[in-house]
Amino acid sequence: MQIFMNKLVSISVLIIAISSSLFFLKENVYAKNRVNDFEIIYKNNLVELSSKSIILDGIAYLSIEDFCKITNSKYQMDQAKKVIELRTADDYFSFSVNSQFIVINNECRMMPKAFLSNNRVMVPLRYFFEELSYNLDWNEKHKVVVLTPPESESNSTFESAYKTISLEHKLYLINYTSEDLYWLSRIVNAEARGESYQAKVAVANVILNRVASKEYPDTIKSVIFDKKFGVQFQPVSNNAIYQAPSQECTNAALEALENADKKTSGALFFINPRIAQSSWVSSNRKFAFRLENHDFYY
Repeated sequence: MQIFMNKLVSISVLIIAISSSLFFLKENVYAKNRVNDFEIIYKNNLVELSSKSIILDGIAYLSIEDFCKITNSKYQMDQAKKVIELRTADDYFSFSVNSQFIVINNECRMMPKAFLSNNRVMVPLRYFFEELSYNLDWNEKHKVVVLTPPESESNSTFESAYKTISLEHKLYLINYTSEDLYWLSRIVNAEARGESYQAKVAVANVILNRVASKEYPDTIKSVIFDKKFGVQFQPVSNNAIYQAPSQECTNAALEALENADKKTSGALFFINPRIAQSSWVSSNRKFAFRLENHDFYY
């Protein structure tokens, strides 16, 4: 009977592992490292750009196709002369590639030069959108610009827009994936389910500190399942790692990911001294702090 139960548990774990793999295979374009120099949030959505955005000499550029998609404009280009004519609902633009001059509604002005990149015309983002009275809020940390159309009653900021976009897009902007959140929330759940929110975040930070350390693997999943010096986390041994996390555990994991660069503690270990089966950590690592049931060590 015991053998049968052990096999049943093994099969269940295998099914969970396969299911999670299939889940990640379904992820879309945002479940990968960012390739754009900057991203755009417009009307509470992350804009999927058709061409790579570029920052050149401190100026943000996007393709004219993407500009037209956002503003519902149309353009045409004389391929021989490289002259572009662009029409919006109310305005007319005419300019040449690599020229600092632009004609807007029959008035000649100066602008940062448009240029060609992979046969796409790249135009200066701020100049073009501000000419159409859009408001721009630039977030330097995440390299994101939030656009607010002129008809809006109030201007959006990165902080307000970030709250409204999907979880998938939030992870993309902070350079993490759904898989990262999947495993981080599960280790938090397995290690600190009954503890405070602050304790849950602290447990998540240990995983992220290890990812950032040269002594450990460089992904969240690899850190959790690391067995170089033996199993690192008991939930991996008792299969608690596969239990679905509570919403609070998921929120704590997400907060840790969002603030990975703000951590004041570099703790790499945590133990529950009441149930720890080994004293190696407390004997060999420097004590950092105590938080509820766990002691944290550098």
